[in-house]
Amino acid sequence: MGFFRRKRKNDTALQEGVTSTVDGRVQPQMYIVYKELSSLADVTPISEEVRRGNVVILDIEPLAKGASDLMTQLKRAVDQLRAVCYRVGGDIGQLGKRYILLTPTAVRIRRNSQGVATSHQSPGDG
Repeated sequence: MGFFRRKRKNDTALQEGVTSTVDGRVQPQMYIVYKELSSLADVTPISEEVRRGNVVILDIEPLAKGASDLMTQLKRAVDQLRAVCYRVGGDIGQLGKRYILLTPTAVRIRRNSQGVATSHQSPGDG
């Protein structure tokens, strides 16, 4: 994956949520971030990404393939992440059996019978 990554001089500043200007207006930077959920300790850094305004593609397979105690951790982690998404006005949904998509404020997941399986309903979604 690193083969396609182009290093920029101000890459670290952009990762910190620094804003840019478009047509004279200040625009926050939004990124799509890939994270793995391997324990409850991963919930805090994942939550911070959503709070910064980034979209997170979360791989839950490390916990989903485990024993029943790991499945309990997975459920607790997803419940905590669902609460974070709700607090920031974002959204959360499952992509197949392996991934969960977490979105920040003002980004919604379109749900239909062939698309993303719902794991969270925003107030007013029905």
